[in-house]
Formats: sequence, C-alpha cells, structure tokens
Amino acid sequence: MTGRGAWIESHQSLLSHRKTIELAEFLRVNKYQVIGHLHTLWWYALDNVPSDGDLRGASDKTIASAAGWTGKANFAEGLRQVRFISDGKLHNWPDYAGRLQDQRAANRERMRRARAANVQHTNGTRAGATEPYPTQPNTTEPKAAAALSLLANLHEQNIGTISPNRGDELRRWAERLPQDEPDALATIRYAFDETRDNAERFTWRYVEAVLSRLEQEGWPVDD
Repeated sequence: MTGRGAWIESHQSLLSHRKTIELAEFLRVNKYQVIGHLHTLWWYALDNVPSDGDLRGASDKTIASAAGWTGKANFAEGLRQVRFISDGKLHNWPDYAGRLQDQRAANRERMRRARAANVQHTNGTRAGATEPYPTQPNTTEPKAAAALSLLANLHEQNIGTISPNRGDELRRWAERLPQDEPDALATIRYAFDETRDNAERFTWRYVEAVLSRLEQEGWPVDD
C-alpha cells in the first residue's frame, strides 16, 4: 500500500531539544535547518526503513542524501554523536513512525482481502448469484454506478435504510473513489471491513471516516 499523505509525530520540544542544538553546532547550521533535514530523513524512512528504524544497511552518503543534506560535515556522524541514531537505528522510531508502518502492513492485508472478496463477488454476480442495487446509469459514470451499487448494498446490509440525504452522500463518495473500478470496489469493501472490525457501533460516519483517511493517503491500493 503506497503511503502518500502519511504523517509522523513532530513534537514542539524538538525546536529547543539538546540534540537539535548540538546537531546544529556539529553541522554549523541553524536549528531550523536541522529540523528540516531531520523531517526529510524521517519522511524518507517511512517508505525505506524497517519499522524498527534500522539504518545499518544504509551508508552515510545515503543517509545524508535522504535528509537532503549537501554540506561538508558528515550528517550521519552528527546524528550518531547526538544519538538521533543509536545502535544503528533511528532513535525511538518504533514509538513514532514504526506504529504507522505496522498499520500499513495491516492495511495491505485488509486491502488484499477486500480485493479478493471483490473478485469473488463479481464472479458471483456474473453467474447470476447477486442482483446489483439499482442505480441511474444514464446520469452516472460506469465506475461510479458500480461503486454506488456496492455502497448502497453494504449500507443496507450493515447500517439500514438509505434516506434521500444519505443517498446523495453515497453518490458523492462513489464519484470520489479511485478511477479504476476494481480499486474503487475493493476500497469500499475495505472501509466496511475496517468498520466492522474496529467500531464499537457500525455507523456510516465511521465508514466515511475510513474513506476520508484513505482519500488523504492517495487511495492506497495493494502493491
């Protein structure tokens, strides 16, 4: 699952932290530049470093490049001296972004299951096993019509009757989903599965919150 729009914790105390000040002195730059380079490295690590923050497979040159550092000082050595890197790992990485990476892995598995369920459902529909929810094909794009049908069916199965206002919300979401129809349908199934697994009470607002999060992440799909 591609993590576009992912985030990490960024604490206010970083601005005046001893490590930040000492690294700025080592690199001979101001602390604001240090903060920028640190965040650039951390963003790189989200997609390229294990969830335990292990950097031992990366050279000092790679670490500097990942942080956008072009100065003369050895950026990676500075990180080690002030212990932003300790024992070859990004300090406290599992407590911050490591949790996000673990969640990504869970999301990939959930999306894989959603895709498989969508293929199974589509094959069943072609065999005449399931009738699609009625849509308005003359006014709705084919992809959106299929997404709307699935949204409506899952809403009725899990939440209840669809009011006119809710129907408008479903149609808007159907039009916002990924352009590729299999991705759109898998994303819908993913959102309803996550709601079923995590919500104390199955509500449309929870489903909508999951869809909003996925949209912010760039509609991640299974790699």
